[in-house]
Amino acid sequence: MAKQRKNFMQNSLILIVAVVLVKVIGALFKIPLGWILGDTGFGYFTSAYNMYMPVYVIAMAGFPAAVSRFVAAQYSLGNYRNVRRILQVGVRFFVVTGTLGFLILFFGAGPLSSLVSNEPAKYAVMALAPTVFFCCVMSAYRGYYNGLANMYPTAISQVIEALGKLLVGYTAAALIMHFGMQEFATSGTVFHQAMESAEQAQMALYPFAAAGAIGGVSVGSIFACAFVILRHKIVGDTITAEQLVAAGQTDLRKKTIFKTLIRIGMPIALGAIVMQLSSVIDLATVTRQLGAALQADESYIRGIYGYGAEIAVDQIPNKIWGCYGIALTFFNLIPTIAQPFGLSAMPGITAAYTKHDQEGVRRNVESVMRITLLIVLPCGIGLSVMADPVLSIIYPNQLSMVAVVAPLLNVLAIAAIFAGLCQSVNSMLQSVGKYDLPVKIMAVGALAKLITNFLLVAIPQINIMGAAISTILCYLIIFFGGFIALMRATGAKLSYGKLFGKPLLSALCCGATAYLCFKLLAWLGLSLIPVTAISILAAVVVYVVMVFLTGSITKSEIYMLPKGEKIAKTLEKWGWIR
Repeated sequence: MAKQRKNFMQNSLILIVAVVLVKVIGALFKIPLGWILGDTGFGYFTSAYNMYMPVYVIAMAGFPAAVSRFVAAQYSLGNYRNVRRILQVGVRFFVVTGTLGFLILFFGAGPLSSLVSNEPAKYAVMALAPTVFFCCVMSAYRGYYNGLANMYPTAISQVIEALGKLLVGYTAAALIMHFGMQEFATSGTVFHQAMESAEQAQMALYPFAAAGAIGGVSVGSIFACAFVILRHKIVGDTITAEQLVAAGQTDLRKKTIFKTLIRIGMPIALGAIVMQLSSVIDLATVTRQLGAALQADESYIRGIYGYGAEIAVDQIPNKIWGCYGIALTFFNLIPTIAQPFGLSAMPGITAAYTKHDQEGVRRNVESVMRITLLIVLPCGIGLSVMADPVLSIIYPNQLSMVAVVAPLLNVLAIAAIFAGLCQSVNSMLQSVGKYDLPVKIMAVGALAKLITNFLLVAIPQINIMGAAISTILCYLIIFFGGFIALMRATGAKLSYGKLFGKPLLSALCCGATAYLCFKLLAWLGLSLIPVTAISILAAVVVYVVMVFLTGSITKSEIYMLPKGEKIAKTLEKWGWIR
C-alpha cells in the first residue's frame, strides 16, 4: 500500500512538472498572441478551439482512459500478453477514429463556423483539424503507458506538443500580421484587396493570423505523436520476455479487447463530451445572446465597455467573446494542474478495486482529494483576488480589454476550483467502474448552464458575466453530484471537516494576505510589478505556514514525495508535523 501511494505521488509530480512546463509555454504562446490578435482575433481563435474540442473529445477523450484502466487491470493480474494486445487494438481503433475526426472538422469548418455566427473562424478550424488525427494515435500510447504507471512518455510528449505550438503558432501569427500590414503600408491592399484604413486591414488579417496561430497546435501534435511512437519502438515498455513466457493466463481475443474498450471507453467519452458542453454551450449561446442584449440596450453595452461609434455593432459580440476567451485561458490553468492527480490515481485505485481491497481504495481516494484541494483552493482564490493586477502586468497596453477580462476572471477563478475537483472525482469514479455516473451528473450541470446562459447573457446589465455565473453553477452541480456518487460507490468514510475545512482555511488566509498586502503596498505608492510580486510571495509563504499549522498535509503524504523521509524528519525536527 505504501509503495502504491508513493508511486501515485511520484507519478502525479511527474505530470505536474510537465503541466507546469506546458502552461508556462502556453502562457508564452497565448499571452503574446493576445497582443498580436487583440480581442477580435482572439475571438476567432477561441471559437475555433471550442468547435474543435467536441470532435476531439468524441475521437479520443474517453478511450485513452479505457486503455489505461484495461491495461492496469490486466497488468495487476499478471496477464502481460493481454497488455500488449490492448495496445495493438487501441492503435488501430484510434487511427480510424482520428481519421473520421479530421475529415469532419476539416470539411465541416465552414458550416460549423456559420452555425455559431462566426464564419471568419473557419480558417482556424481547418488549420486545427489535423490535430485530431495525431492526438488520437498518440493517445493510445499515452493511455498504455499510464496504465503501466509510467507517466514519463505522457509528460515529455505534452512538453514537445506545447513547444511546437509555441514556436510554430506564434511565429506564423506574427508573420501573417507583419507581412499583411506591410502590404497595406506599401499598396493599400491586403491579399490584393483594397482597404480603406489600417483598422480595416487588421480586421481582414485577423482570421488568417488566428489560423496561423492555431496551426501551431497541429504541428506540435505531429512532433509529440512522432516522439511516443519512436520511444515505444526504441525503448519499449517494462514487460520482459520472461514475464511474457511465464504469464499463466487466458489470451483475450482482439475482438473481445475491442468490445471491452468500447464498453469502458464510451461512457467515459460521453462524460468528456458532456464536460466540454460548457464551452460548446458558451460557443452556441453567448454571441447570440450578446446580440440580443445589444438589441435591448445598445447604448448601455457601448457605454460600459467604452465601444465608440467607430466599432460596428456586429463586431461587438465577437470582441466581448474574445475577452471571455482570454479569461478562460487563465481559468483552464487550474483544472489542468489538477488533472494529473486523477490520472495518476487510476492505476492504483483500479488495482485495489480489482483485488477487492476496499481499504486501499479508501486511502487512495482520500489522498487524491486532499492533495487536489491543497492545489486548487489557493490557486483559485489567489487568481480571483489578484486578477486585475496580474492582467494589467501581462497586457499593459490593452487596459481597456483588461477592464473587461478582470471581472470575468474574478468569477471564473472560483469556478475553476470546482472544475479542478471534478477532474479528480470523475477519474476516480471511472477507476471503480462507474463509467456512466459522470455522464449523467455532467448532463445536469450542462443543462443548468444552458438555461442560465439564455436567461442572463441577454440581460444588458449582466451580459457576458452571465456566462461566468453559469459556469460556477455548472461545476458546482458536477462536483457535489460526483463526490456524493464516489462516496457511495467506494464506501469511503472520510472526515469532511478535516478534508475540506483545513485546506479552505489555509487558502482563505492566502487570498486575504495577497489582497491586503497589495492594497497596503499600492497605498504606499510602489509600482505595480513589485507590489504584485511581493503580494503573491507573501501569500505563498502564509499558505505554506497555514498548511502545516492546520495539519492539512499528513506525514504519510510527505513520505510519498521524492526524498520524503528526509523532508518529514526535517519538518518533525522543526515541529511542523507530528
